Amino acid sequence: MSKLYLCGMTTTGNFDNLSAMIDPIRQYFDGLCFTFHGSILDNDKGAAYLDVQKGCGCVVYATWCQRHSYSMNHFLWQGPMEDGDHFVYLDTLERLSPAFCADLPNLTKWMDENNVAMVANYGKGLVFRYNDQLEFRGSPHWYATQLDGNAVNMELAKESFWNVRNDVRDSMEWVTHYLRYFTYPAGSNHALLGLDHHKGGTPTEIFPKREAKRLWFLTQMKRAGFPRTVEGAVAFMSQPLTQELIDLIQSDKVWSDAYWYLVKGDTSVIHSHKPEDMKPLALPTPPIVPVP
Repeated sequence: MSKLYLCGMTTTGNFDNLSAMIDPIRQYFDGLCFTFHGSILDNDKGAAYLDVQKGCGCVVYATWCQRHSYSMNHFLWQGPMEDGDHFVYLDTLERLSPAFCADLPNLTKWMDENNVAMVANYGKGLVFRYNDQLEFRGSPHWYATQLDGNAVNMELAKESFWNVRNDVRDSMEWVTHYLRYFTYPAGSNHALLGLDHHKGGTPTEIFPKREAKRLWFLTQMKRAGFPRTVEGAVAFMSQPLTQELIDLIQSDKVWSDAYWYLVKGDTSVIHSHKPEDMKPLALPTPPIVPVP
């Protein structure tokens, strides 16, 4: 008999978010399959909670390597799921209503009867039918490959699915969020976002150029001795300004927004992907020294 799992990935310090997400709907799943970024030696409260709640599922401990799909494939391939099982994937700050979960057996039955392997919510995969070839790809924006059936999209009402990100994060959190994704290694697809707002070509044409600029920024960071992290990027941009550093900062709005907000404390940056909304930066004008 096929089983239904709730899946996700998380890290230390997330007990409150995990319990808020799982407790109201745990009864509707046979087990939990989670990738936990950390060690069992961390004695993390959230990891211990998952271990108690996992049922016939699993908790896979892994090292975070800035590749989302790689981490997701840990629970996919190292867990107990078998052909024909179904699972729901949720981010830690996403929520499903008990009413929706109570109806999941009907949804998965409909999926099997109509050869549907994935049901997406507003384009993001939510309910899946497991098969041994299934694989996640892409980071930080992932997608599923090798589905053994069709994919359909729905738009769940807010009463059924919601995200509490805006409730628990500062209004300027997006600056750090985008910066974190921009410090990911080669292969990140975050630079694809917002390219429909760029002029001069299609996203397919513009992405390689934008990605090359992103990687060049990271190369210059590394050469200067700064780690490829949010903290490293902030420290790198906090150096005395030169025209070369200014050009690097202004090579993308993500770097520019991070400079103005995280280095300078300027909250006037605009939450936008449009290059024309980038705040300009120039070398300070030298003071005028009066001639005696």
